Amino acid sequence: MSVRYTTSLVVRALFDTLGGVKGKTFLDLFAGSGRVGEEALRRGAREVVFVEINPRMVREISKKVNCKQILCMDYKKAVQKLYLEGKMFDIIFADPPYGEGFINELLVVLDEFPLLSDKGVLVIERSVRESLDLSMGSWKLVKERRYGDTVLTYLCRGCKD
Repeated sequence: MSVRYTTSLVVRALFDTLGGVKGKTFLDLFAGSGRVGEEALRRGAREVVFVEINPRMVREISKKVNCKQILCMDYKKAVQKLYLEGKMFDIIFADPPYGEGFINELLVVLDEFPLLSDKGVLVIERSVRESLDLSMGSWKLVKERRYGDTVLTYLCRGCKD
């Protein structure tokens, strides 16, 4: 499976929209090259956990960042592992491969193993051609921003409208 890199425009827009990440915990799911998690560290995130199934990309991440936790495993197993360890995150960023059906599956997995803190935000990077089904689960749409073919979808659990 090839890696699709998040563009500089999307990374900049993501962090501009999130505001400050200083002192927050950040989970980078489907981390790829680790560019987004690396930027979170650069901007002062207290902790960043990277999850990437491709060993080559995990080696690339570990060469670039001084990070305590880089998990080389399927995202479902990683989410369950982190949940069982009692981890909670202020920001979860997920950039699954486009068109592979991961988006709605991810929402179900994160409902079953909640890792998002009470006031946290889940951001999913997806193709404009992929639909998001919020009819099941406890996710609420906060906002969406489109950048060409890419959409950043911001979700929360149990947040007020």
